[in-house]
Amino acid sequence: MFLLHFRPENVIGQPVSFSLFNWALHSARQFGSKMKIVDVAIAIIHHENRLLICQRRPDGPLAGYWEFPGGKRNENETLQQCLQRELQEELAIVVKPIQSLPCIEHTYSHAHVRLYPFICQLESGEPQPLACADFRWINPVDLPEYQFPPANDDLIPQIITLLTQKGSGESI
Repeated sequence: MFLLHFRPENVIGQPVSFSLFNWALHSARQFGSKMKIVDVAIAIIHHENRLLICQRRPDGPLAGYWEFPGGKRNENETLQQCLQRELQEELAIVVKPIQSLPCIEHTYSHAHVRLYPFICQLESGEPQPLACADFRWINPVDLPEYQFPPANDDLIPQIITLLTQKGSGESI
């Protein structure tokens, strides 16, 4: 069926993966739905064979869940600008995005979220928990031991595969 093969592109021209449910919601937005759409840039910071993850504060949505640092894009802000601003505000660090991954779309009860993940290198600063409950440097293979928001369900195995490839000839 044609509808199952629909694959729009995100703002940087990469294919966006949709479940049938998310496709239906995407289509509904095209015809006037009022669901809030939130664009979020996230950093997968790989440093000395470890990943940086942050724990959400206990007083907000998805309290206590772990996440990759980043945040909501402001109007008229590029994804890269958003990433730099959010990491400075949340952790007092500067990163260098080295690879973008495909956009991930997920619908929560309160909003439709578009995650834009970037593999990043730590450029400067030591992380400080300015806007998170906690942070940790972990081995990528340990990611499944932490509870992440549902939007990350498909991303986590991709990150583990990408960052633990042996003999690929590429350094990430």
